[in-house]
Amino acid sequence: FAPYFDAANFAGRIKCPVRVAVGFSDIICPPSAVYAAYNEIKVKDRLIHDGIGMTHACFGEFYAEFDTWLRAK
Repeated sequence: FAPYFDAANFAGRIKCPVRVAVGFSDIICPPSAVYAAYNEIKVKDRLIHDGIGMTHACFGEFYAEFDTWLRAK
């Protein structure tokens, strides 16, 4: 058993470039919670991808784009 924690409480500690995907149909990580965490990330190189209709499983095209971005780094 793990105690509850909210990722938004830790997002401000991120110091590296980041990409985030948010599923607008995700009932596990609601979009408002994902945006709350994203808004706490203070690095300049950050980007959020909106998955309209995406549930908790990420769209394949997001994985492909994230992979291309990561390999370029």
